[in-house]
Amino acid sequence: MYPLPTDTVLCEGSSLTIKPQCINGIFEWGEDINSIPTLNLGIRDSLYVVNNSRTVYIKMIQNGCNGCEQTDSIKITFVPKPSVAFGRYGSLCTGDSIKLDATFPGASHFWSTGDTAAYIWVKQGGTYWVNSIINQTGCTSSDTITITEYPAVQVTLPQDTILCQGETLTLIPGIVNATSHTWNGTSYNGDSLVVTQSGTYWVTAINNNGCSSSDTINVTFKPSPLFSLGNDTTICGGTFIDLVPSPLQNNVNYLWSTNSTSATISVANPGLIG
Repeated sequence: MYPLPTDTVLCEGSSLTIKPQCINGIFEWGEDINSIPTLNLGIRDSLYVVNNSRTVYIKMIQNGCNGCEQTDSIKITFVPKPSVAFGRYGSLCTGDSIKLDATFPGASHFWSTGDTAAYIWVKQGGTYWVNSIINQTGCTSSDTITITEYPAVQVTLPQDTILCQGETLTLIPGIVNATSHTWNGTSYNGDSLVVTQSGTYWVTAINNNGCSSSDTINVTFKPSPLFSLGNDTTICGGTFIDLVPSPLQNNVNYLWSTNSTSATISVANPGLIG
């Protein structure tokens, strides 16, 4: 019988078929059992398939020859190959990205994009693949994924707004490529929202492909300035009266019926002043 191959290192997922070269021989195969070589496992085929780490022993007995026998052994070690599993299909929305990660200790990576990093960020639809190889052992794995790109949802609200108390603001969002929307994380899905008090308001829209988008507006209501010009007044011809808002306020712009923008005015003619 020719000797078995030398001890061998293989990548997991593969197998080794041992077929000794011998004419007119009977084989007894064995393995390590509790670290003890054990022959005569009842296997007498001339082929022996190994698919996990072990030491395999073989004894060949020559037919018709008492005492004509030969024993040999081989140690087979299976080492890991890179673990890469993206799944067959994925999806993203325009403007989004997906991380494809092939990280594995001691491995190098070769992507369909030309990248050699352990992972890439995909920003558009297409078919992507990676080949990963463990540098020390040469074990390789590969995987491919097809990513479908769906149109992004677009949502727009007005810019942040300041209003006077007593006013209202009706928010009507601009929504594109969506099938439903809600306001402020509630179940309310009306086409508009009437705002009467200060706060942060937002709308979130989504479509059947899972694409979503939101927009936010801050609305502030401020008190209107309160003042008085006093009671109606009678003046004599040729005289005038100074009109002074009470209280006189800072940081307030004034516009009089005379088109004056001063804080106070002098009036010499009768009429309705305000």
